[in-house]
Amino acid sequence: GLLAYYTFDNLLNKQGNATWNGTLGGAASINSTIPTCTFNADSCYVPTCNTNNDYSFKNDACNPLLINFHTNATGFYNIKWDFGDGTIITNQTSPSHIYQTEGTYQVTMFQEYDNCKDTVKKQIAVATAFNNQLILTPDTTICKGNQIQLQTSPSINFCWSPVTNLDNPALPNPTSSTTNGITYHFTGEIWENNLITNGDFSSGNTGFSSVYNFAPQNISTGEYFIGNNPTSWNAGFSNCTDHSSGSGKMMLINGTSSTDENIWSQTIAVAPQTNFAFSTWIQSLTATNPVQLIFSINGNEIGTIMAASSPTCQWNQFYTNWNSGTATTALLSIKSKNPNGQISNYALDDIVFSPFSIQKDSIVISIDNPVVQTNNDTTICKGNSVQLNTTGADNYAWQPVTGLNNPNIGDPIATPDISTEYIVTGTTLSGCTDKDTVLITIDNPVVQTNNDTTICKGNSLQLNTIGANSYSWQPITGLSDPNIGNPVATPILNTEYIVTGTSSLGCADKDTVLIAIDDPVVQTNNDTTICKGSSIQLNTSGAASYSWQPVTGLSNPNIGNPMATPDVNTTYIVTGSSVWGCMATDTIEINILPLPVIIKSNDTTICVSGSVQLFAGGGQFYSWSPTAYLNNSTIPNPVATPPDKITYTVTVTDMNTCQNTDSIKVDVKSPNNFKIEPVDPVCANTPVQLQAIGGDTYAWQPAGTVSDSTIANPIAFPTQTTTYKVLLSDTSCHFSNTLSTLVTVWPLPNVVAQKDFDLDCSNTQSQLAASGALQYSWTPITSLNNPTIASPIAKPTITTQYIVKGIDVNGCMNYDTVTVKVDDVLNANYLMPNAFTPNNDGKNDCFGVKYWGRILQFEFSIFNRWGERIFYTQNPDDCWDGTYKNMAQDPGVYIYTIKAKTVCVNEIFRKGTFTLIR
Repeated sequence: GLLAYYTFDNLLNKQGNATWNGTLGGAASINSTIPTCTFNADSCYVPTCNTNNDYSFKNDACNPLLINFHTNATGFYNIKWDFGDGTIITNQTSPSHIYQTEGTYQVTMFQEYDNCKDTVKKQIAVATAFNNQLILTPDTTICKGNQIQLQTSPSINFCWSPVTNLDNPALPNPTSSTTNGITYHFTGEIWENNLITNGDFSSGNTGFSSVYNFAPQNISTGEYFIGNNPTSWNAGFSNCTDHSSGSGKMMLINGTSSTDENIWSQTIAVAPQTNFAFSTWIQSLTATNPVQLIFSINGNEIGTIMAASSPTCQWNQFYTNWNSGTATTALLSIKSKNPNGQISNYALDDIVFSPFSIQKDSIVISIDNPVVQTNNDTTICKGNSVQLNTTGADNYAWQPVTGLNNPNIGDPIATPDISTEYIVTGTTLSGCTDKDTVLITIDNPVVQTNNDTTICKGNSLQLNTIGANSYSWQPITGLSDPNIGNPVATPILNTEYIVTGTSSLGCADKDTVLIAIDDPVVQTNNDTTICKGSSIQLNTSGAASYSWQPVTGLSNPNIGNPMATPDVNTTYIVTGSSVWGCMATDTIEINILPLPVIIKSNDTTICVSGSVQLFAGGGQFYSWSPTAYLNNSTIPNPVATPPDKITYTVTVTDMNTCQNTDSIKVDVKSPNNFKIEPVDPVCANTPVQLQAIGGDTYAWQPAGTVSDSTIANPIAFPTQTTTYKVLLSDTSCHFSNTLSTLVTVWPLPNVVAQKDFDLDCSNTQSQLAASGALQYSWTPITSLNNPTIASPIAKPTITTQYIVKGIDVNGCMNYDTVTVKVDDVLNANYLMPNAFTPNNDGKNDCFGVKYWGRILQFEFSIFNRWGERIFYTQNPDDCWDGTYKNMAQDPGVYIYTIKAKTVCVNEIFRKGTFTLIR
């Protein structure tokens, strides 16, 4: 053993102090008491472990001075890290360390086991290099409110700073919507070149090794294939695509249940003391048991376990960083770390092993925010112009272009016809825009006065004008005031007035009104004379509507051409109104002449072939009509010989040409005037009215069946179909004739009324029956179910006589009676059937009471042979149809019980058996 004594010159330089550098200084000394050995400071020998430990690390892109270390070594009892900047950390397998400055640091990992130690030393470069090609988007200017997408070179680990206004700073190509100028810094872990051969498997199954078997068609576990269609290799795999192109190749793997197997391996040459990044992409080909893998370099597992996602066809990237230390070759492997017994199906693609460095770049984004300003809103007279002046941009465009002399400059001249809001869009040299508006209101006074109109001569019109502030009129003749908007106009001639209105801004407009003078002249007929009862057509002109006074004798007092028929001398006054309501009048006097007074002969009668002289007087001229059978129709006393009766009208005209008319009737007697009226058929025992026309005397046969055989219209009483004859005679002209008419007599129907039986306690109703007719009507209707049928049901409570009226097809009627006796004291037998046959033939299909009379209370039960009640009712009209619960019952003997009360018996109980027969 070794015994060493240490003395220190101060407490700051002693073993165990974290800042002690391992050398002696000042008065410190080490004294050896072992004379058999020569001792050098810190040279005590501890055997080196037969281990091959290693560590990996990851850079923090957001803080390049922060390094996260990790080792997968196990079995040690003590671990210590020396970060090369005087900082030592113990008892951590994944320490993090922040360096104060950039540089290359020797990072040493010490591990102590029971009887040995292991030391791993590497030169780790902690540095950030500027690369102005890292951000592909150049410094730029954007318009305020716009966005820009930033593009960067590929990197495995990166960081944006600041993240202000970035939509997703976790993306290498985020979109910035900054509203202010800003500089973004991008720090990324950049690969130099991929040292792996065929890392994307585009060359197929070459450049690497695997513990699994290469199989073009998967038939078992522990097989792999390089291809682009997992489903064709194994029908149970999802049809996923490769990572980079979507159509390239990848390593398809059907794993085993073993762990720590090198799924993929490749040996490459490496430069010593160089930082490398080790990366791969993994996706699951089946949803169950997503694979767990780990990187391995030179037999040491580095980094943490990589777990694929459970959804299939979803690529995930895994990577870690490693420093080569003193190594010049590296055996790279991807190992399985599945729990024992778990089999996974997955794919690898785009495996990368590359030197890397931390690089940074920046982009400056400037904001262009133009403020365009043009004229304030203004007002001009219609037809005038205004110079527009706009600032704040380099180019300008106006909308609308109507009324502008140039819509593409900042200071056009605007001459709009109507009020217009112009929008000017200014564009800077950066292409940023802003807008402003100017409303140019057109002061266009629209002067409006009265519409053209017409007034009656001598009337006035109030003019009313709007649309301006002041007014002047021309001509001024007939105006109450020519300098106001509403003067009163009283022209004597048709006049067109012109009004000029001026707005508060001095803009003017004009309007006109034509005032026409309406002076109607009404003219009607001249005075005239007419005969009494005659009419005259009045014709009036000069107006649009008319009104007459007095209205007596006028066909319409409100038109210009009424018919006038006055009874006395009359002066009519007509007032005509024009369409404007202006009026004028005229008159006409109509004198009435009396009609001639006619003296004539009286009405007369002649025999056929005879003649008569007619006479009329009282005038100068005569005219008879009709002219037939007259010897002269224009004399006052013509002779008439008409063959049949006729009325002659005579028109008498006097010296004033006034006419009057009268008439004379001439009746002509002839045998052809004799008539007898036909008679409609009648029912027997019905009187008939006979009727003969044209005679002076009458004689009817048979005389014994008429009320009076010597009159024209006797009453006949035929008992059967009879022909009646009548002799008609004319006593003055001495001719006669016999006429006849047939009276048909229909017999009465033979109506017979019957009943089926009288009523007692057993029979509560009786069927009536009538025959011999077509229609029937029974009385009294009380207690009948239908009094209008041939066979109603009668349910009287007392003895009743029924009368039936029957009507046959000819409408003849007859009667009969039938009496239904009612006896409530007779006893009924209250019997029950002893069998029934429910076979739906309409005969004896239902078991129940019959002919029990009027039942007041009733309970009816039926039981089968086992005493089960299978039917029950309180309605005497109900009966059992041989079923129970909708099931037909078996043939056999059944028991019934009945408890009842009738009008005849206060209490009835029946019990018995009956047979159901099928």
